[in-house]
Amino acid sequence: MSHVLYAYIVKPTTAQVGNFLRALQGRGVSITHLGKSDPPRKFGGSVEDAVTMFFSGTDLTDYTFARDAARRLQFDIQIHHDPRWTHSTLSASCNDTAVLSLVADSAAHAFDLFITVQGISGGGKEQAWEILQVTDKCPEK
Repeated sequence: MSHVLYAYIVKPTTAQVGNFLRALQGRGVSITHLGKSDPPRKFGGSVEDAVTMFFSGTDLTDYTFARDAARRLQFDIQIHHDPRWTHSTLSASCNDTAVLSLVADSAAHAFDLFITVQGISGGGKEQAWEILQVTDKCPEK
């Protein structure tokens, strides 16, 4: 069973994405694959190279996909450049909830968060989502 995590964040800066990736790295997560399409290609670059990839798109929504093959962790960051969007999104999936906790903790320390939730892949939007963190920046329903 695969678990999923969604963190809704204020549009990130290059420094915040770099801090997030370094925090993951410090917790033993390696980015083995990275790219603008899913599945991402093999990657062997630095954190700075990865940050450049995350900000290299020109679309209104800039998708970047990453993977740690050893931990079977997949994550992506969607950066919304359209001013009508009030958030960007970090999503992750992994069979191991402890690994997702590393992602959630790294995100909490790197980004300005609205809310972070965790659930089961394929459970749908009506499932009982576990709220991991909600800040006072999170808009009301």
